[in-house]
Amino acid sequence: MKWTSSIKPNVFFYIGIIVGIVNAVFLGFNFFLSLLSIAIILFSDTFTEAINTFLKGSH
Repeated sequence: MKWTSSIKPNVFFYIGIIVGIVNAVFLGFNFFLSLLSIAIILFSDTFTEAINTFLKGSH
């Protein structure tokens, strides 16, 4: 199995956490980025399933 054929389940969860931390520390807690990071964290499983389905269906 190639590394491009699937995405690990925690990737979007960690990206959401990193966006939230960067937002709080460096960007003065921007409201839009706060909502974006919360949405990425909450829907990380849905994003992962959708992208993995697309990647598996492409070959």
